[in-house]
Amino acid sequence: LNSGGSIIDLVCLMYKETASEALKRLTGDFELKSSYQHLHQKQDRIQKKQASNPLKLTSTEPLKHKALYCYLHDRGINHQIAKKWTKQVNFKNNRTSKEQFAIGFKNDSDDWIVRNRYFKGIVGAGKNISTINDTNSDRIIIFEGFFDFLSFLTDYNLTGFKNSALVLNSIGNRKIAIDKLKEASFKEYIFCLDRDNGGRETLEYFKQNLSGKITDKSGIYKGFTDYNQYLMDKLSLPPIDT
Repeated sequence: LNSGGSIIDLVCLMYKETASEALKRLTGDFELKSSYQHLHQKQDRIQKKQASNPLKLTSTEPLKHKALYCYLHDRGINHQIAKKWTKQVNFKNNRTSKEQFAIGFKNDSDDWIVRNRYFKGIVGAGKNISTINDTNSDRIIIFEGFFDFLSFLTDYNLTGFKNSALVLNSIGNRKIAIDKLKEASFKEYIFCLDRDNGGRETLEYFKQNLSGKITDKSGIYKGFTDYNQYLMDKLSLPPIDT
């Protein structure tokens, strides 16, 4: 064993292999270690992302708090429609130890997009889209936020909505949406995005990356930034006290 030599020579001696066989063994070990290292790094990133979100889910239940119903009223949303598609999400801010509740809309990661009169955020690991009945038809309607989805349902009184829909929850999720939509076989994509620079840029992004008919329905709420603004102005409901 005092003959010296390279690591390949050592492996040849230990396993009684040729230099070629020894090289394959070393390469395989390296690839396996690299794979494990990559997996651990990915898990560490997920854990750090989860740890960075101070909002911890405590429970979910049907909408019941008066303050949330008042908030829905002021935004023109039909209560029965909201009850079907959302939950009351109760959560704790670990940084402040404050208990909070909000209207929650689930995304495809089983996390919650939460909104109340004073707060909006995510209870869970991170951002994702929300898909609804995504294999039910040849057409899918795409919204920027879940209040726009609820506004559309309220505007047309669609208490039994069974068509396909996708809510971006953020225009930053458009790449995730593209990947999801390409898995399906929709023939038409109907967009109800915000009438601002972000909405227009996002629509153009979809046009460049999707094959099929693209229909822009934002003209329904021309003169307003989004569907919910239009609905609130259309209904002109007086605010109610919480």
